[in-house]
Amino acid sequence: MRKLASIQRVVAVNTIEGADAIERITVQGWNLVAKKGEFRAGDLCIYFEIDSLLPIRPEFEFLAKGNTPKTTTIDGVEYTGYRLKTVRLRGQISQGLALPITHLASLMVGDRSYLTEIKPELSHRKITVAKDRVALKFRSEEEKAIYEVDMLSYVAGYLSGEIADRTVRAQHWDDGFTGLSFIMGEGGQKEYVRVLPYFEEGADMSTLLGIVKYEAPISASLAGQMKGGFPGFIFKTDEERIQNHTWILDEYKGTQFIATEKLDGTSMTVYHRDGEFGVCGRNIEYHDTPDNSFWKVAKELELDTRLKTRGNFALQGELIGPGIQKNIYRLNKPNFYVFNVFDIDKSEYLNIDQAIQFVFDLGVNFVPVLPHTFDLADYTLESLLKSADMKSLLNPSAIAEGIVLRPVKETRDPKLGRLSFKVISNEFLLKHE
Repeated sequence: MRKLASIQRVVAVNTIEGADAIERITVQGWNLVAKKGEFRAGDLCIYFEIDSLLPIRPEFEFLAKGNTPKTTTIDGVEYTGYRLKTVRLRGQISQGLALPITHLASLMVGDRSYLTEIKPELSHRKITVAKDRVALKFRSEEEKAIYEVDMLSYVAGYLSGEIADRTVRAQHWDDGFTGLSFIMGEGGQKEYVRVLPYFEEGADMSTLLGIVKYEAPISASLAGQMKGGFPGFIFKTDEERIQNHTWILDEYKGTQFIATEKLDGTSMTVYHRDGEFGVCGRNIEYHDTPDNSFWKVAKELELDTRLKTRGNFALQGELIGPGIQKNIYRLNKPNFYVFNVFDIDKSEYLNIDQAIQFVFDLGVNFVPVLPHTFDLADYTLESLLKSADMKSLLNPSAIAEGIVLRPVKETRDPKLGRLSFKVISNEFLLKHE
């Protein structure tokens, strides 16, 4: 799952020629601009990815200059804030935002004792709770600067009044929180109290900091009437960016990958399962209504009848055309390009050569396939990103959004899940985002 805001480490710091106030830092595989002297290589930081919508609040006011607030709707709730985009500063491409880790406490929203995806290292911290005091021993001055005030304030709040000796222990709650707890209560009654723990590198801070992903408004023809959530028997399409998983380049050297063009449209899934045909967008399933573009295209392609002849399968792809994004391919009407074929009964994807043949037999378009395979041993992150800067195979007058790489044979990775990732063109981002 994409981490819009997370704890990450600064990999490198480099000067920018002719720039006195800024420098380039590298976080994971991302290059971005930061204030000169703000970070050193090895520092932890709070990293915000591009497409993050940062709340309108004093800590982010510096983003207001030349950045009109955007509004996005998620599950019926509207969020307004500053969208992070790919920009070019002093000739340097900058993607995302990094803030010093010491900003963390001031950025938290809501109940700060309610944290997720956190694993405190109890063996490295000494916490003593006595009748009239709470003592905390931190692993470093950096950690102390971040957490001391918050931890003491929470503990003081929870333990105010009559304080008896308490036991500090690790506790895991059903909501996913793992942290330190104090056993409270009188007369043997126990109440576990959560307090601010240590944040590990890689911890997802999106919810805690109130960060959501910006999604462009959906046109009326795509909105439709919701039938239900996305079917649980099909995996959602959500490719990871290579900059977040640069380890792939080392671990899969020698593996042959097939690259397809990533099309700039909206996600569409159609399925047949035990006699039922369904049409979905990225997150929901739609009712069959006359004005819904997803259903219109599905019927024009006769997918409701053709797919039934093949058994229980789902086609996942991109709907592109007029009224969808910016229609950079200059199509006269919406069309569906498939990039995945999912076997519902086996709960697995077909290998890409099988998927291409499956789609061809149905008489449907498959996304453009690049004419050569990729061996990651031949690429660095920089050269792979450069390879994504190309003209669209659908319309050579347009810049392609990027490429998606999958191995010739479907592969499951213990860290990533399905081995598949996208490489987005920086030229495309600078022009269209």
